[in-house]
Amino acid sequence: MEKENKEQRLAGLKRLGRSLIGAGLPALGTAVAGPIGGQVVGGILRGLGLKDGSSISDVERALDTDPDAAVKLKQLEVEVAMAQLDLAGIEEKELTNRLESDNNSDSWLAKNIRPVTLGILTIGYLVYIYSVMFILDGPELETATTFGLQLSMLLGSVTSFYFGSRGFEKISKIKKNDK
Repeated sequence: MEKENKEQRLAGLKRLGRSLIGAGLPALGTAVAGPIGGQVVGGILRGLGLKDGSSISDVERALDTDPDAAVKLKQLEVEVAMAQLDLAGIEEKELTNRLESDNNSDSWLAKNIRPVTLGILTIGYLVYIYSVMFILDGPELETATTFGLQLSMLLGSVTSFYFGSRGFEKISKIKKNDK
């Protein structure tokens, strides 16, 4: 019974998301079905002047009948977008702080974890390429291909992060020295 209610609620949220996107509110429509969907739905209910226990059908009806509903929800969409930008900024700042604390640490591993990880993944990828070219055959090759795709995506992400964060650190260091 509980699983059925969750599935019905998720289906309703998806339907509401599609309605919001159709009404020209893509950020709200996407956010409704996301991890903060309950909070966004609460904001939508308040923005439309509906009670907390209102159904998704009530929201859709309000969107269809109230000419000002889209304007009210557009304001809410801007607030949601600003909150998402603030969260992204906080996340970026926390990552920067963590990288700086790693560099200021006395631990060799903390200072060198990024290049060590990059080196291990690069060696692993080279071993993978060698094994695909000269060792593996048949069904093992198919499994290895899937593994190789995942390994190459991981290696690409780590490489981008390593060189991107190193560049950021160097720029930050230059700016600090200029002051």
